Amino acid sequence: MPAAGSTHSQNVPLIKIWCAVHRSNLAWKDVSSTVVEVSHIVSKLSGISAFFHNSALRTRELQQLSKENNLQLLRIPKFFQVRWTEFSFSLVNAILISWKALVIYMQNSKEKESNEFLLLLTNKDTIFLLAFLADVLAIFSRYQQTIQSDKITVLDLVKHTESVINKIKSLSSINLVGGWVDVLEDEHKGTDGKVLKDIKLIDFQEKLKHRHNLYVTENRSVSAICH
Repeated sequence: MPAAGSTHSQNVPLIKIWCAVHRSNLAWKDVSSTVVEVSHIVSKLSGISAFFHNSALRTRELQQLSKENNLQLLRIPKFFQVRWTEFSFSLVNAILISWKALVIYMQNSKEKESNEFLLLLTNKDTIFLLAFLADVLAIFSRYQQTIQSDKITVLDLVKHTESVINKIKSLSSINLVGGWVDVLEDEHKGTDGKVLKDIKLIDFQEKLKHRHNLYVTENRSVSAICH
């Protein structure tokens, strides 16, 4: 029997104290609802998810297009609000991996919604926002996996939490090694950032005077979140 006042009580498995993963999910949900730029992009991407999940025909057409053009395609997750971090991470990654297939599909589609999605997906600022969010969520997801262990204590939680905060803060000046921002910057080399995978991107500065309201949110998104 440990003596009163010993450190034994501090080493009780975290799962017996509170559900840290649930609390971290709530933290990300707060960010994605209160930071306008994040809320906007997650809402738009959820719209793309619904666009395909609500139509078996569209899904088959996208799969066929991907196969015929030898393009990467990852299943876009269905909207799931409970595991918000997991859903957001899966959604952003699926969109980035399937990006070219999605763009070509929207270019060929005659449906009204497709044009809106095409403008979103070919906006240079939106793409880099997605890449940045993917890197943030990759760090955050690894953190959640770590703290799910029954061996993690409250003291360990503090250490891991401080570490993940510092890693996310560092993304404002240093890219995540092997992350999506790194990948996109390599893809953009030699194109002045105007072309990605042979597809011309929308330059915000060129379009601002014509479509100001449509692009304001995406234009300030990356800097707003990074800093």
